[in-house]
Parts: sequence; structure tokens; C-alpha cells
Amino acid sequence: MLKPRNSVRSLKLRLLIRIVIPLFAVALALGGWRTWYVFETAKEIFDRNLTAVSLAVARDLASSGVELLSQETLLLLTDASGGKIFYHVHGPDGAYVAGFGYPPRSAGHPLAGAAAPQLFDSTHLGRPVRAVALGQLVNSAGLEGIATITVWQEQAVRQQYAVRQAVSSALIIVLLVGAVIAFVWFGVNSGLAPLNQLRSAVGRRSPQELRPIAQAVPEEVQPLVGTLNGLFQEVQNSIDARDRFISNAAHQLRNPIAAVQAMAESALNAKNAEEMSRRVEKTLSEARHTSQLAEQLLMLERLRHSPESFKREPFDAADSLLYVAQRFSDRAMDRNVEFGFDHDDQPAPLLGDPELFGEAIENLLDNALAHAGPELRSIALTLASADGEALISVRDDGRGIPEADREVIFERFTQLDFGRGSGLGLAIAREITHAHGGEIRATAGLGEAGAGFALRLPLAGSPGS
Repeated sequence: MLKPRNSVRSLKLRLLIRIVIPLFAVALALGGWRTWYVFETAKEIFDRNLTAVSLAVARDLASSGVELLSQETLLLLTDASGGKIFYHVHGPDGAYVAGFGYPPRSAGHPLAGAAAPQLFDSTHLGRPVRAVALGQLVNSAGLEGIATITVWQEQAVRQQYAVRQAVSSALIIVLLVGAVIAFVWFGVNSGLAPLNQLRSAVGRRSPQELRPIAQAVPEEVQPLVGTLNGLFQEVQNSIDARDRFISNAAHQLRNPIAAVQAMAESALNAKNAEEMSRRVEKTLSEARHTSQLAEQLLMLERLRHSPESFKREPFDAADSLLYVAQRFSDRAMDRNVEFGFDHDDQPAPLLGDPELFGEAIENLLDNALAHAGPELRSIALTLASADGEALISVRDDGRGIPEADREVIFERFTQLDFGRGSGLGLAIAREITHAHGGEIRATAGLGEAGAGFALRLPLAGSPGS
């Protein structure tokens, strides 16, 4: 099976990517915010614990002496927020009083005697710590004045706590993203199921089966199905038109070919040279008619199915019409028909094939000679330019065309008077006009009688050209 040349990845994958990539972006942003929040929260919690421990030590120091810490304070020191807390007390004179030796110091910030807890970062025995210091008035155990209490804890304790919380949040986010992806994948598969059913319904068709698709599809896919049904209908119409053309062409060619064959056989049986010459001339005339019919059939099919094969070049409509008028004037004179060509001297540049354009106008003029009837006395060809269009008309004063038949006459092999001709001239004129981006319609003729044809073609350089 041939794939489209400009194929893209599957619709399922495209939908998944368009959903998952924003989801990952949101998950990363949420994970980053959650990590920042966990570390900030851990910092706040541990700072509060350190402050609470320092206040507890200060309370015990003020009430009963530092050697007699309460049980609650000892519990805070040994198991606060998952890590041990250290303390140190030195008296008003700076001498060691109680606790662990060598407390951390705040660089550049003297903390001795501070009335409120002061938090700071420092190091203790080469390890980063978070500490708090405050002053406490004491008057016991030989101490009188303001003692300084320092409480600290290693930073690694709070870091480990924050990391555990961040990892836990990350795992929750990963599980949620995985669950969403699974639900999205399931939803995309189930949502695209009607498309797969539609594909199967179309795939089961054969080139001979072009009836409309009756498959139930979602609302979003209905325009596509409508377009496909329209395409199927156009293809079916094209096939029907081709079949009709082949049938009509075979019918139209059968009689002339049979006539040529009969005349050729008749010429062979001529009694004398003069009779043979007359019959050969009739055979030649019928052969020319058959050849012209075949050429018109081929031209019509090329116009309908291969319009791109014709030239697209600028030309002057007035020059082409003047050339056609000069050629046609002799035929009109032979029939004692007055013929005139008139234009408004305005430039009428067209873009297309000048030879085909001339063929279309000549077909309209020949149609007037062949079908206007014995009433025909004059034919008029005119050219004017207005509003970016070339306006061309061919009118006669013959028998005219009933309004009910003014569209039918453009159909192939259609003749209202069943006279001599192929019935292709007007059809060819219409196809040539359409190939040049214009339109043609049947109108009234000269005076109260007659028939006419009006062409509107976009001028070269205009929006419709």
C-alpha cells in the first residue's frame, strides 16, 4: 500500500506527545516548587525547635541552676526532629558553666547577653551547624549576671529530613504522572476507536464500490466523512460521465465510419470513372467529417481531464478575435449573411491559449451558421472590457433558443434541430471558457429574435485571472 508522501507520525502518538510534554513540564515545575518548599519548611521547623530548646535551657537555668535540667528539656536535647541537639552555657565573665565545650561562634556578630534568641549558621568541629544564642539573667550557684546560652544542631540532620520529604514528594508526583499517562493512553486508544473502525470500513471497499460511508463517527470526524462522501460522489459522477462519453462517442463514430466504408465499397463498384470520382469525393467528405468528429472528441476529453496541458501565455483578445473574424467572414459571405466585428478599443489582455480561445469563438460563430435556420440574416461579434473582465458576445437574428434549453445546449452531443454536426461545438466552447477562468451563457440575439452567447473572461493581472 502506498503511503502519503507527506506522511506524519501517528495521530495517537501526536496526541500523546501534545498531552504528555505539558504534563511533564507541569510535573517538573511542581517538583521544583515542592523541593524548595520542603527545604524552607524544614529550615523553619528546625529553627523553631532550636529556639524552643534554647528557651527551655534558659528557663531551667533561671529556676534551678543549669545542672538541674528538667526531663522535658533533656528529651528535647536527645531527640528533637530526629537529631541530637547540643548546648553550651558560659557565665557573665565568659567562663564555661555547663554543656559541651567549644560552642560555635557567629562570625562578626557578638551574641553575648542577647535578650532574644539569635539564629546563625556556623561550624563546629569542622561540620556545618545551625545555632541559636540568647542571654539569660541568673543569680544562683555563685553566678550573678547575664549568662549566654548557645544551642546548635548539625545541618546534615535537617538536610536529611528535607531530602526524605522531597524524595517522597517526587515519588508521589512520578506515580501521579505515570497514572495520568496510562489513563491518557487508554483514553486516546478508546477515543480513536471510531477512526480505526472508519479505516476498516473504507479499507474493505473496492474501486467499484463508491457509495457514501454510513459509518457512525464522532462529531469531529463528520466533516472528514462528508468530504470523503463528496469525493466518492464526484468520482462516481466522473465514471458515469466517462461511460456516457464512451457510449456516445461509439454511437457518434459508428455511423460516419459505416458511411465511409459503404461509400468506399460503392466507389469500387462504380460503372465508370466519372461515377467513381463522384463517389470518392463523397467518401473523402465523409472521412473529413469523421476525422473532425474524432478530433473534437479528443479535444473535449483533454479539456475536461488535462487542462494543465494547454498553454498559459498572455495574448490580446482583440487580435485573436480579429483573426477569427477574418477567417469567418468568407463563410458568412458564402451564405449571404451579414457579419460584423466591433470592439471598444480598450486593451483586453488575457492569459491562456490563444489558439483554443479562437477555437471557442469560431465554434460559436459556426453554430450560428449551422443552426440559426433560414431566418438568419446577420451575425455580430463584439468585444468590450469592464471591471477587470473581457466581455465577448456572439449574436444572430435567426430562430433563437428557447429559454428552457439555454443550459441543455452545452451538453455533449446535444442538438435541438438534429441538423448536421457533432453536437460538440458548444460543449468545447464552454470547456475552453472554463479553462481560461471564465463563464459562458446563452442569451437573447439581435432584435426580438435570434440567439446569443455571452462570455466573461478575467483580464490578465486581475484577481480572477
